[in-house]
Order: sequence, then structure tokens, then C-alpha cells
Amino acid sequence: MSIKNKLTDLLGNRVSDAPAALDAYRTDYSLASPGTPLCVAYPNDSKEIMAIVALANETNTPVVPVSSRVHFTGAAIPKQGGVIVDMKNMNKIWNLDERNRKITVEPGVTWNQLYPVLAEKNLMVCPPMLPHGEQSVITTFLERSPLVIPLYEYAEPLLSMEVVWPNGTLFRTGSASAPTFPNSFAEGVNPEGPGTMDFYRLLQGAQGTMGIVTWAIIKTEYLSPMNKFFFFSFNNIEDAIKPTYSFLRRKIGYDCFIMNRLDLALICAEEYPNEFDVMMKKLPEWMIVLALRASRRRPEEKIQYETNAINDICRKFNGMQYLNSLPGSGHAAIRLTEILRQPWTDKGPYWKHRLTGNCQDLMFITKMSMVPEFVSMMTKAAVAESFPVANIGTYIQPIEGGRACHVEFNMYYDPKCDNDKAKVLRLHDRAAKAMLPHGAQFTRPYGSLSDMVYERAASYTATLKRVKKIFDENNIMNPGNLCF
Repeated sequence: MSIKNKLTDLLGNRVSDAPAALDAYRTDYSLASPGTPLCVAYPNDSKEIMAIVALANETNTPVVPVSSRVHFTGAAIPKQGGVIVDMKNMNKIWNLDERNRKITVEPGVTWNQLYPVLAEKNLMVCPPMLPHGEQSVITTFLERSPLVIPLYEYAEPLLSMEVVWPNGTLFRTGSASAPTFPNSFAEGVNPEGPGTMDFYRLLQGAQGTMGIVTWAIIKTEYLSPMNKFFFFSFNNIEDAIKPTYSFLRRKIGYDCFIMNRLDLALICAEEYPNEFDVMMKKLPEWMIVLALRASRRRPEEKIQYETNAINDICRKFNGMQYLNSLPGSGHAAIRLTEILRQPWTDKGPYWKHRLTGNCQDLMFITKMSMVPEFVSMMTKAAVAESFPVANIGTYIQPIEGGRACHVEFNMYYDPKCDNDKAKVLRLHDRAAKAMLPHGAQFTRPYGSLSDMVYERAASYTATLKRVKKIFDENNIMNPGNLCF
């Protein structure tokens, strides 16, 4: 009996091998090579996922977990065929706890689905930079997308989780592992454990190779009653680093990031392309964006205190000037106040697809002091590959108070042009190879980056494979990603 027939016995008509259904998973927005699954299964709960994984182990069939409706990295493309486990039916939201600031969601819950539920209660989940509305909330956090709030206390939105390990067993991480959960004292809000091991770390950044999360408790925060934006302009990236350090060390503001002209115009232009063209002519090359967000208590006092601190820092940098709106867009501050707390909601293409139709990202972690060197490396690599430097966006997101930062180069290209696709692939690999020996930490190595990263860390790679073998003896869970 075929794997498809065995799955049909388990799930009924929630299994398909129709060509149209399979085609939906062959490719994504990345430049990864296509891969075709044997069939697609649509489970409704964790018990069905356990049964699918058990069957996959019996038949030595690869399993590829999918929870988002849209993908950008190639991690959900089946590298070795197998069964797609699409969890779009698992989209329940429950246990919104305002007092303890937490909410429980299933993997099929997207940002478009979660945001209105929280906004109704004047709450939010700390998001990364404008996630696509059809991305899974859980997957976004499992993949460690950097958050726009660089304060340490916001750095870990994932609390406890339930997971089906690759061997088919059901497991709960953190304080959700307590026998009395959900009526335990900690109520699932402690991510550590059970015992002295942080099992959730096995799942973060694993690209679906270490198990299938069936629900997660996520930390929520209150929406601010008052907001005030500050924009600091610079012609050189070098000049933006020390002021950013100063803001972060004094814990001034919530949202804090650096962008070049291109990315900021793509995000802030409400009317594309007309407003975008105006902003491209008027914006400086680099901009620090700093948002003050008031607390529920004494909001005016907090905003004024932080404004005074900003003025003090500006004096220390020889009278550094700031704006409360962006050149070419008088309402940018109002727009950012709204969109930085929600997924991308504009009509038309996703913001990374506005310019030319698609975007290839190169992202890594490094020290903020190293950013100018990496910007220079990227420019040199683009010139060497005859790729237009004007089509490269740059987003720098400080992490944990500036202890480190996420650097992201966005290479915009025409997906219909084979020459463009080949050129951007060469640029991606050339730049990565140049940056890797100089302190670029590719903590999310997708595609060709995985070979570059793991061949430089033999002992680490061997350890990862030993851990993988413990949980996934048959290597059925999304093989072909990372070093597996």
C-alpha cells in the first residue's frame, strides 16, 4: 500500500496528490531549487500529526512541516520528496490572558489572523519588521526573526510549546511540562525546562528538522497610548553607529533601527510608486528611526523624559539634528506608528516585492561597530557582479540593547529575468564568502549558506548530527536542510 493510501486511512479526504496541490509546495519566493512531494496531508490536531510521523518512520518517508501560506527561504521546499504536513487547519487561538500577558496559538495562525484579536484588547505581540500577513506567527519566532524592539526583556516572545518529536512522541517544553498544567502556578509562561535543559532551543532555527510544534504560548504586550518618532539622517553609515549605541545604552525608546534610503522609502511610501519616487529624491542615504512609546501610566511624563534624554545625546554629538517626519512624506511618523505593530497590510505587493517583483536577503548577526565594513564589502561584491548598488536595501536591527545587531541586505531583482536571478545568486554567495571570515555570524543559514557555515565548524556540525540522531534516528524530519 502506498504512503498516500495509508495516510488516507488516517485522515480521509484530507490527503492529496493532485498535481495542482503538489505544485503549491515545489517552489517559494526564494531561489532554491524546486522539489516535489509525494503528497500533502492536512492534519487537524497533534494526535493526527503523531500518527503521520509514526507512519513516516515505519516507511522511512521524509516529512516536511508547513504552517505559513507564504515562504521566502526555501526551508519548506521538499529536498527529498516525502509528505508535506500542512497545518493550515490548525489555526485556533485561545487563552488570551490580559493580566499575565500571554496567548496560545496553533501553528496555522497567521499574523493576519492574530493581529485583530490582540488589537481588540489593545494588545500586541512584538513583531519583526513588517512580517507578511500570511506567515505563521509560531514559525516567525521559531526562525528567530529579529524584533523591532531591541530591549532584552522583549527578546524571547515564545514561552512554552507542545511538539511532536521526529520519533513520534508528544512533548511539552517549559512550565507547560508540569503535570498540573494548565492549572500550574507558572501557567506555561516559563520557557525553560523541563529539568535543567532548554528544550525549546532545539526547535529554534531548526528549519523544521527537529520536530513539529503543535501549539505555543506567546508573550503579549500592551499597545502604547502615546508614540513619538525621531528620525536622524546621515550621509555615511559610520556616523550612525555611535549615536545608536548611545540611545540603546540609556534605554531610550522602544523601536530602534537603521535603514538606508531604499528600504525606508519602500516601507513608508503609502502611494507607490509616486510617493516612493519623491522620497528617493529627498531622503538622506541613511536614517536612524527611533520611536518613543509611552507606558499606560503617566505616558506624557515618560515621553518628555526620553525626549530630554535624546536632546542631551544630540548635544554630545555636536548638535546632531533630528526630524519628527520624513522628507517627502509628512505622515511617515503616523504610518510607522501603525505598521510597526502589525503585519504588512497595504494593498498590492509585499513591501519587499514592490520595487522589482522579488528580493533575495542576506542576513547575519554581528557587532554594530562592524556594520560599516560589511556595507563596504556588499558594495564591492555588487560592483564585481555588475549588480546595481541602487537596488540593494539595508536594514540594521540592534539586538538586546545593542549587544549585537541583525544586518540584512535586501537584493531586489526581477523574478522573470533569468539573468537577474543568476546574478543575484552569484552576488549572494560572493558577499557571504567575503563576510564569513570577518565576523558575520550566519545564525540562520538557508540554502547555499548552510554548506559555507558548517564546513567551517566541524566539531559543532558533528555535535548537531549526534543530537539529531537521538531525536530523529531515521532522519525523516525535513531532511536536506542545515547539515542534515
